[in-house]
Amino acid sequence: MKRFPLLSLLLLLSGLGFSQTGPITSKDLHEYVQFLASDSLKGRKPGTPEINVAATYIRDHFVAAGLKPLDDNGFQWFEIVTGVDLGDRNTLAFDGMNAAIRKDFIPLSFSSSATVNAPVVFAGYGFDIDIDSLKWNDYKGVDVSGKWVMVFRADPDLDNSDSKFIPYSDIRSKVLTAKQDSGEKQYEHW
Repeated sequence: MKRFPLLSLLLLLSGLGFSQTGPITSKDLHEYVQFLASDSLKGRKPGTPEINVAATYIRDHFVAAGLKPLDDNGFQWFEIVTGVDLGDRNTLAFDGMNAAIRKDFIPLSFSSSATVNAPVVFAGYGFDIDIDSLKWNDYKGVDVSGKWVMVFRADPDLDNSDSKFIPYSDIRSKVLTAKQDSGEKQYEHW
């Protein structure tokens, strides 16, 4: 894990309004956005020197606005995962078949290492939705406790860019739903 500074552009823009002799102008806003969105910052991706340049720029404008930096000289640090590498011992085997990594399977970045000997159950799209008029439960009548849960990726309305299932279709949401429906404590082993 790596540590990165967190500063808010919104606070920058609102805070800078107080440092001016008058209200913040569209020219000021243009200058801030032009710099922070510039190609020279390469998207400000966490883990790059450019994110630190952007954070320092924002912090310096806070200081120029008369704000007193808190925490670590105006930075609040947090950890994020910026990459995951396959391990030397990533394997998947079942019923005498040894799956080939990158061909037959790929571990999810949020999975854990374990040896599991359990039956597999199928749970459709892996949905357990009960919101307003959208009701869909692939786990009704399916005992997933202590079992591997196999689900379809995506959703049943895949060709519709306005699909009502989009918020529930990412693989992480499906894994969390399977864990919840199995009774396993959320985020355990993650």
